[in-house]
Amino acid sequence: KRLIYKYKPIYHFMKRLIYEELVDWKNDANHKPLILDGVRQCGKTYLLKQFGSKEFKNCVYCNFEESPELNELFDSNMEPSKIIRDIELLKSVRIVAGDTLLIMDEIQECEPAITSLKYFHEHMPELHVACAGSLLGIMKSKASFPVGKIDTKHMFPMNFCEYLMAEGEKSLAEFIQSDPDPDEISKPVHETLLRLTRDYCIVGGMPEIVQTWISHHDINKVDSLQKELLQNYERDFAKHGGNMVEMLTSIWTSLPSFLSRENRKFIFKDLKKDGRSEDFRDPVQWLTNAHLIYKVNHIKRHAYPPSTEQDDTQYKLYMCDIGLLRAMAGHPAGVMITENDDTHLYKGGMYENLTVCELMSAGAENLYYWKDGKYEVDLISAIDGKSVPIEVKSGTNFSMESLNRYQNKYGITWGVVVSKSVPKRTDSRALIPFYLVENIQRKKTAHTNDDYINTSGMPYEFMFNKDDWIEDKDGFELIIPMKKHHRGSTPKCSIQRKKGNAWSDIVAAISVKDNGDVIISANKRFDGRAMIRL
Repeated sequence: KRLIYKYKPIYHFMKRLIYEELVDWKNDANHKPLILDGVRQCGKTYLLKQFGSKEFKNCVYCNFEESPELNELFDSNMEPSKIIRDIELLKSVRIVAGDTLLIMDEIQECEPAITSLKYFHEHMPELHVACAGSLLGIMKSKASFPVGKIDTKHMFPMNFCEYLMAEGEKSLAEFIQSDPDPDEISKPVHETLLRLTRDYCIVGGMPEIVQTWISHHDINKVDSLQKELLQNYERDFAKHGGNMVEMLTSIWTSLPSFLSRENRKFIFKDLKKDGRSEDFRDPVQWLTNAHLIYKVNHIKRHAYPPSTEQDDTQYKLYMCDIGLLRAMAGHPAGVMITENDDTHLYKGGMYENLTVCELMSAGAENLYYWKDGKYEVDLISAIDGKSVPIEVKSGTNFSMESLNRYQNKYGITWGVVVSKSVPKRTDSRALIPFYLVENIQRKKTAHTNDDYINTSGMPYEFMFNKDDWIEDKDGFELIIPMKKHHRGSTPKCSIQRKKGNAWSDIVAAISVKDNGDVIISANKRFDGRAMIRL
């Protein structure tokens, strides 16, 4: 199949959702100097220049990489008034607090400039100073980092909605952001959004690459820019990675391979003989701090917040941009379009990575995954005070066995399946197409009906172990709230223990509160399961 597109004009201004946050920063009477961080070429400089030209009377731009002579202004001088005077003289400009945005770009190239932000905050707080730079370099400047004296904002590559707006599909972007009901999405609209999602997986969200795609729709030009950017990242490893360069490169270039496996898990021994988690802790953290990768830790059991149960020695790694992942994997664009069983694992990893990127850009602080024997839930995210399980399915025919297991085992009232299917909501689950993923994290799909009664006739299985019991004055107690089992206020309950491969009922003290909560009492802790029926 061939992709055929009509020519579209270049859109000179790419709207970024973080723009409104910059406006809020400008209007804050207590603003501090701002550092806008993010990976190379995610659009920081472009955005700050657009922001300065639109929101201020004038904008003064200083680039420490292009104009190294500017570094000398900060070498022995930390007095903001003198620094401003010298910049005005060198650039023949006027800098007026309240009217001017002073941009310091590539600030990682001048450590004294990073330190000077403290003095701008203390001695010239009315001036708006905005800085951009590579986290790779800024992280090396920890000794001079003005903690507590600056505002920071993180900029992601363009997410899917931003990509749609750049493509001129503003109406579709606004439609997505309205969180439409399932019956509002017609089949033609659904198919159009899926096609654009596949395009986004090919192109990714780096602004220059997106602009090239919009202008030419030439996949060869896109491939060339993506490969060049990947090479630049590896050069940054050599420049800023110290003695971890080899390990950083090895981890980075292995991502497509791990994401093409069934479980996506990062295997230490595949990169280093007899490798252990300790060997990779620092380089993985370095890449994570630089926002080049997202680390998704394993959790042992359901909890809120999920971080309380995380095992940071087992994890999955995802790339910061879906288009760069495709380019690094070396797969042609057509792979994302055709249905081929030989590539289902690759596409599964791609769509899982897409989901991670969309959730992170929508505000997820961290993501997790759960595994119990053969069962695995791809992602767990903290949303609106709950830990929400999320399964990602790249095909059209799929099983939800793992999600069923997780929800039944822990009594979870709400789960999400992300796939190509049309959206659908039930009492306990949402089927969300890939183009609506950001709405999951923005709480638009949050389910709050904790008190519904499950009338399916199926028992609720609650697995418990010795750690789940609570000690009281008479022994030990285990509480299963009605909002977990959903079998009404007068449920029937039996307790079972496993003997060999079979479960058998045991005698236990069981009581039910007026609100339907089941209470199991015992004189000692034990492992087992409760079967609760309506």
